[in-house]
This record gives sequence, structure tokens and C-alpha cells, in this order.
Amino acid sequence: MRKIVLLCFLACSFQGLSQSYHLQHGINMYEAGSYDEAESLLQEEIKKHPQESKAYEYLGKVYEGKDSLQQAIKQFDLALKFAAKTETKRLASLWKNKGIIYVKAEINEKALSCFEMALKLNTQDVSVLLARSDLFYRMDRLKEAKQDCEVALKLDDLHYESIVQYIYVLYQLKEYDPALRMAQLLMKLKPGLDLPFSIRSKIYEHQGQIALAIDDAYEAIRIEDSRSNQDQLINLAGYDFELSLNKADLLVQEFPRRDLMLNLRARIYQNNSQYEEAIADVTKAMQLVREDQESYYLSRRGYLYDAWGFRQLALNDYAESIKRDSSAASNYAMRGYQHMILGNYERALQDYNKGLALDPTDEILYHFRGLAHMYLAKNYKASLTDFNRSLAVNKSDVNTLLYRGRLYAHYLHEPNLAKTDFETIVSVDSALGETSTSKYYGLLGLGKKIEAISRLKEEVAKFQTASDHYNAACVYAILGQNKEAIAHLDTSIQKGNVDLDYIKFDPDLVSIRQEGGYIQLLANLSAKLIPIWKKELTRQASTFQGKYANRDFEIPFLPQKRGGTYDVKGSMNGLKLDMLYDTGASNISISQLEEEFMLKNGYLAESDFVGERSFSIADGSSMKSKLYIVKDFELGGVVIHNIEISVMPNRKAGILLGQSAMARFGKFEVDNQRNIIKFTTNINDNGFAAK
Repeated sequence: MRKIVLLCFLACSFQGLSQSYHLQHGINMYEAGSYDEAESLLQEEIKKHPQESKAYEYLGKVYEGKDSLQQAIKQFDLALKFAAKTETKRLASLWKNKGIIYVKAEINEKALSCFEMALKLNTQDVSVLLARSDLFYRMDRLKEAKQDCEVALKLDDLHYESIVQYIYVLYQLKEYDPALRMAQLLMKLKPGLDLPFSIRSKIYEHQGQIALAIDDAYEAIRIEDSRSNQDQLINLAGYDFELSLNKADLLVQEFPRRDLMLNLRARIYQNNSQYEEAIADVTKAMQLVREDQESYYLSRRGYLYDAWGFRQLALNDYAESIKRDSSAASNYAMRGYQHMILGNYERALQDYNKGLALDPTDEILYHFRGLAHMYLAKNYKASLTDFNRSLAVNKSDVNTLLYRGRLYAHYLHEPNLAKTDFETIVSVDSALGETSTSKYYGLLGLGKKIEAISRLKEEVAKFQTASDHYNAACVYAILGQNKEAIAHLDTSIQKGNVDLDYIKFDPDLVSIRQEGGYIQLLANLSAKLIPIWKKELTRQASTFQGKYANRDFEIPFLPQKRGGTYDVKGSMNGLKLDMLYDTGASNISISQLEEEFMLKNGYLAESDFVGERSFSIADGSSMKSKLYIVKDFELGGVVIHNIEISVMPNRKAGILLGQSAMARFGKFEVDNQRNIIKFTTNINDNGFAAK
């Protein structure tokens, strides 16, 4: 009899275990980020146990993770319905989580109700107080946000998240002294984190203590070179360029193989219109990254050439970036823009269409395509359609409003619609703050010439930038005041405007094209740009050739071995080597024996070391390999630069040459009859990727 009872007990135990399996496994899958599997398991649990509150709770979290917020709220309602009424802390947590979902759904009043219910159930829950404080902060109810922080800090005066939230609230309330004291407390609590330095930097900035703000921004970047930390130093460069640049120099020296530091310094140069220096840093950064990251830096450099006014160089870089990664709509937008400025409508249109196929909501692509239809193809209906689509995404974009207004006024003969667009420009872009506006263009479109010139003179006098003088040249040219237009164009060029191609393209300047002063200005500018152009052309071509071969070539190999491997000859940093080309390998790897020899004899330096990478081996375990950058890698007399190699943790591994390394020389095929590997490149005679 006792055995029967024991067997029944065990059976019930196993039944209980099997019933909780789906719940526990579903929770595990949720925490691992496998939402689809978690959803299936939790739904299975609910079928078996329709009143299991925890299953509804985690199913709600799954839907939250999948951004199905209404479904998530329904699941939390069911979790609350079936939760034990005596578990007040758990009920409070459920109400809090439901409130957080309402916050994500931007249903603020319901979120507040949830947080208030949670606090009724558990007045000591700091996390609920912080969630409500954050919501008050979002709703610009800062005094209430502050009050919740203070209550939370009374419960736990050293609670890290409470201090952080309190600092941000005090900062928004412009209570800088108490915010600074809290930031310094945060620094004592978490001395190894970047956040205290980042927050204190912003406080110092608003107190006008720019040198201290720059010091803290620098320290924050040293700890964590995040985009937000970098943005703070770049912002501070607007107050003190030299000191900010000095800190960027220190970061580059301290982290010489970190591309982000070079990019940071490039952004500081860029914001100061020092494009040559910015391009040099971006080019260096590109030499440090893996091949799959080069597309970003090619695009960055293309943007800098665009901003500087070297359109063909910008076009070359965008073309090369697209060749490496064809998934970015913005690259097609910018390459198309260069084609448009250079007068090639068909190629511009092809790029705009490709970009919109990738992102049908890109307002910039619609704007650019509208310009191309308007000025190059004279297809005014197509232009209007594109401007309308751009404004559907951003209804107050003054540039698109300006060109649509001109389209209505000059080509579609819709004066009332044109008037509406120009009036909108005047209303949305009228405040004369830290940057120029487009108000005078709106006034000009409305026929208010005297007011337009008065506003134009006010802005030029205040800002005195190359851009302001260029816009003055455009306005005076539109008005037929050619002498004033040429004088302002001359000043714009003297202040650094070297965008020769755009000056030639700009329809606003059509009235002065035949003027001798205009012709002479452009001739002088062209002569000035030739040496800069040649220098940058050489820089650009060398980076393309450094990554890819610049001619077709062949290399011999020894008779084929087993498993698709071939013996080939090449060199690394001048050291001649026999390598095994392995069709199953990816990159280049050497053994510890070759590593030791190359380091000892100067073919590698300790500074070439860039880190480690884990890899899996056949038995399922993982090992680490060292990574080095080889400056010169040669096959068949053709050299590519800055290629990554790995060191296998084995003294007898030999040297393997993989597929991706081979691909950097161009397309290749193995000719087994002639025992050669043929490389066919896609670099033209000018050193640029064929388009």
C-alpha cells in the first residue's frame, strides 16, 4: 500500500514538473531574447493552466519586446486578474510594468494611473517612484518629477538611478548648484563610470565654466567613447575650439589604433570648416577598421568632400561606399546629389530611385529628386509630386517649401499656392537666433523686396559667414542687382566657399553668368583649386588602391592538394612566404612560430597588435587568436595595405590565405589547367572604382 501511495506522489510530482516546464522554458526564452519561441511556450502554458498569472505577465513582456503594445497591455490585465490578491508587492510590480507599456504607447494619463495604483500597493517601491518621475519629466511636469526623486532618495539616499534621475530633473529646472553637488556624489559612488563626468560636463557648460566642461567631456570619452560623449565635446568646441581640439589630440595619442578617436577629431575639424584636416583623419580611421566597416568611412569622407565642394571626389567615395555596402539609402541620395550638381540627370535619377526603393519614406531623396525633375528635366508635375511627398514626411521643411513655392510661382502658375508656401517659410523660420534663417527668401517670394533685403543685411551683418554672403549673392542676382551679387560671391569665396560646381549649377545665379566679374571669379577659384584637387585625388586614389588591386594579374600555384587547397607565394611587410590558399578559410592566419619570427625580425611590431577574437573549433569549444594589422601584403607584385591577420594558438599551423583576403585584390578564379589564379579588378585607369 505504501508503494502505491509513493508512486502516486511521484506521478503527481512529475505531472507538476511537466506542467511548469512550458512556463519556465518560456521565461528562459524571453530572457534570452527569443520572443517567438517564448510566445509559443507561454501560450501552451496558458492552454494548460488558463489562470497562471505569471504566464500572462511574461507573455505581456514578450509582446512589449515585439512592440505589440496593445496586446501586451491585455496580457498584463489578465496577469492582474489572476494574481493572488495577497501578493501586494507582485501586484504593484504588475501595475508598474503595465504603466511602463502605456508610457511607450504615449498614453500618459493611463500610465500615471497605473503608477499611482502601484504606489498604493507598495509605498516603498523606489522603482515605481522613478518610473513616475520619468513620466512627469517627459510631460514637462518637472516639479512633480523632482518631488518623486526626493521621496525615492529619502527611502534610499545612495540609490544610483534615483540620483541620476534627480540630476537630470534639477538640470532641466536650471538648479545647477544642487545638480552639481549630486553629480559629485554620483562620481564618488561610481568613480569608474562615464555618466557622472558626462552629466557634470553639461552642468559646467550651463554655468559657463567651459574649460571644466571640456575636461569632464574628455574624461567621459576616455572611459566610454560613446556617440553622446563625443557629441558633448564637439558641442563644447563651439565655445573653445582650441581646447577641445587639444583634448581630441590627446585622445588620438592615447588610443592610436581606435578609429573612433580619429573620427571624433575629424568631426571637430569639420564643424570648424577645416575639411582638409578632417579628411586626413577620416582617411587614417579607414585604415584601422575591418573591411566590412570601410563603407562607413568612405561615406563619411564623401560627405566631407561634398561639404568642402569637391563634387567629383565626393561622388567617387560614395560610389566606393555603395560598392562595399549597397543597403544604405542615404549613400544613393548623396551620390545622386553629386551627379545632379555635375549636371548628369539620368544617373542622378537612377540613384534617387534606388535609394527610394530601399527607403520609400526618405524625405531628402524626394526633395533631391524633385530638384532634378524641376531644374534638369523640366518635368514640373513629377517635381511637384516629389516635393509633396517630401513635405508629407516633414511638413515644415523650409528648403522644400521654398522650391515648391518657386515651382508654383514660376512654372505651374499657381500664385495663391506659392504665396501659402512663402508665408509658411516666413512664419516657421523667422527667429534670428544662433544661426541664419530663410525668412528673406520667403519675403522675396511674397514680393516684399525691401523687407527681404533689410532682413538679409541684418543676417549677413550678424553672422558674416561664407554661406551668408553666398545667399546674399543669390538674392541680389534674383533681383538683378548684379554688382552687389558678384561682390557678395567674391566675399563668400574669400571666406572659404570653394564649391565651384555648385556655383556653376545654382539657378539663382543665372543672371550674372555672363558678367565679366563672375567669369573672372570662377577662373581664379578654379586655378586656386587645382593643386588642392590634385593632392586630394592622390590621397583618394591611394586609399582605393591600398585596399584593392589596380590592375589585372595572375599568380601561379603548386599542383592542387586535397580539400581545395593551393600553395601560393606572396609577402607580408617584405617577408617572402609560402602560403596555403584554402577555399574553406576566410582571412589570413599564421602560426605562433611565424608570429615570433616576424616580431623578432621587425616584420611585425607590438603596435600592430589590435586585439583578440574568439573562434570555435571542431569539438565545439572556443579558443582565442591574436589579431595584427599587416601594412603591406603582396601577391603577384600587387600590394594592398592594412590587412588583418590572426595568429592561431598552434606553433605548427602554417600560413593560411582565405577567400575574403583574396577578394580584396579583386574578382578571382582558379585555372587548374594552367595552375594559375587569375585576378580581375574593377579599378579604372584613374584609380577609381568603375561606376
